[in-house]
Amino acid sequence: MLAASSKHLVALRGPEAATQIGELSAATVLNRVAKLHHCPAVLEDSRLHVLLEKVAANVPVARPQSLASTAWSIAKLQVKDAPLLTSIAAAALAKLSEFGTQEMSNTAWSFAKLSLCHVPFLDAIAAESRALIWAARTQELSNTAWALATQVL
Repeated sequence: MLAASSKHLVALRGPEAATQIGELSAATVLNRVAKLHHCPAVLEDSRLHVLLEKVAANVPVARPQSLASTAWSIAKLQVKDAPLLTSIAAAALAKLSEFGTQEMSNTAWSFAKLSLCHVPFLDAIAAESRALIWAARTQELSNTAWALATQVL
């Protein structure tokens, strides 16, 4: 199950082991779990919950790529953790000028996929997207447009 998705997860035997994984590694492991997720039992695996705790602890200092990857992974796994997503939105708002078009698109998509409407975050994404529209690829434009259009404000 989870252990097959990454060598890091093999080492996770308890909450204390999570401290051995850094910010980028935790987001990367979570991303790999989300990409390989084929089994509902993954959501019940205690190692996933340890990993989510580690990711949550890193959110305030996470880089844009880690924030976007974490949000995408949570949405892909359908983990409805509103406090974690709210902290991601707060951290992303503080660093939105550092986000590239893909990070912005993926993060907006993630919130829409989980039906979490964070108005200040969405307003900032909409404003920042206008400034970066010419740098965005088609997929990023369509994901961002879909995300903003599907949110009920």
